[in-house]
Amino acid sequence: MYLRPNGDDHEKYCGFRIIDCKWCEWEGCAVDLLKHVKEQHPDDRIFTAETETVCLPGFDISKNTHWFTPFYVHDQFFWEETFCDVISKLFVKTLHSVPINKPKDTFFWKIVLNSTQTEFVSKIKLNLDPDVDLDDDEKSIYVPWKTVPNYINKKGNFTYNTHITKMCSKSLT
Repeated sequence: MYLRPNGDDHEKYCGFRIIDCKWCEWEGCAVDLLKHVKEQHPDDRIFTAETETVCLPGFDISKNTHWFTPFYVHDQFFWEETFCDVISKLFVKTLHSVPINKPKDTFFWKIVLNSTQTEFVSKIKLNLDPDVDLDDDEKSIYVPWKTVPNYINKKGNFTYNTHITKMCSKSLT
């Protein structure tokens, strides 16, 4: 790997770096991930709006679970990872960016959970560095464990709203 003295991080954000699909064994270039997911997982939805309602059917708070949901918003691919650990009593949502070039804009991610008893809202400024630690507060939202059952409806579905917004950088021209 060659790095320029000024800290050139081309390889970190290069669209031709090798990444993997979170749903299967596929490995390929970052620029090909969206096409791969559309073609190889046609029955699964890729969320494309800035604000989306997501439903996770058959959610059981008493079981360890781990899943990924794809988003393609503002020309940026994201994997939203949800992790439920019963023993540690952790419910964590993490947004992983899959950049195809160095981001020039700032992204924000907001999760909204509603029930008749409570509302949970958390918004963070995203760190789009693909190498940042997974437990970084600029990628993850921790939902208070005791409130999670409030957001599971009678059918066993966990439903929430996710918002991925972009604040454009001002041009210096």
